Amino acid sequence: MFSQVLNPLVRSCKRNLLSNSRKFCEQASPSLRVMISGGSSGLGKAITELLAEKKCKVLSVDISKQRNEEMEELFSKKKEGKFVKFLHLDISNASNAQKAVDYIVSEFQGIDILINNAAIQPGNGIPLHELSNETWMETINVNFNSVFYLSKYVIPHMLRQARKHLEDKTVNYNHIINMASVQGLACEKGVSVYAAMKGAVLTLTKQMACEYSPFIRVNSISPGTIRTPLIEKNYKEFGVSLEEISKKYPMNRLGQPLEVAELTYFLCRSDRVSWLTGQNIVVDGGITAQGGWSAITVPNDTAKLDAMLNAVSHSQTSSSTKSAKKRLKSDKK
Repeated sequence: MFSQVLNPLVRSCKRNLLSNSRKFCEQASPSLRVMISGGSSGLGKAITELLAEKKCKVLSVDISKQRNEEMEELFSKKKEGKFVKFLHLDISNASNAQKAVDYIVSEFQGIDILINNAAIQPGNGIPLHELSNETWMETINVNFNSVFYLSKYVIPHMLRQARKHLEDKTVNYNHIINMASVQGLACEKGVSVYAAMKGAVLTLTKQMACEYSPFIRVNSISPGTIRTPLIEKNYKEFGVSLEEISKKYPMNRLGQPLEVAELTYFLCRSDRVSWLTGQNIVVDGGITAQGGWSAITVPNDTAKLDAMLNAVSHSQTSSSTKSAKKRLKSDKK
């Protein structure tokens, strides 16, 4: 079924894409229909606000009812408010992701842009062997599985739109933008599951771009440290101030949410960057170019190693004691 839909599109695209590229670029941008996960706080909030200012129709899907209500109140006072809708859903669940896609297609009669932005970063500073199974799975579900679920349910709609764009010789704005991280490129201590999932997002981005080009472009953005409430909380847990972190960057400051939002909007404009797909765009103030990412993380601490070994030893002793007690009970029976 998939090949039956895709093969005719490929042949049609080859005939029309280059001959119409100039015409495509000259057309005015329509009111793009955008869904963003985690769009009511931090970086997602900045993206939602900017896209609304640019007159995009935006659906922000966020797990926090409180944040959604705060955003609704904020936009009720703005003229851009008519362009934005908010949905309270946990999109790490497949059925909820399907509901979100159904909602935007119903409300906006389609979807042009999917921005997979939702993410959590629990367990900061905790080494891999001490992470709870619950923390591991929760991070995988939110940071990676949600990308799969939303993309899976959005793609069929985008493929149908691609056919219509080719028939009408209009611009195809279909684009999936995955929010990754420099932590998926260069590692630091204490963020094992977060870094692993961001690395997975980077690979999935390339795979999706190969599978769905030229009908759907897929790219990722890898921000460095952006000054958001989540970042402030995370580094506070590390016991490191944002001022200390800022000094490690070649730009001598942290990034601002609006800077990433502007890049996101630029990518949304397929008429401007129509040949860009399967790429990861790093916006990190030069920290990865400098090669000093590890320099901004928690310093080495031999005392911490001793604490880890003591914790492991205590855990093993406790486990052995419990096992011995169970054996004694069994022997008595």
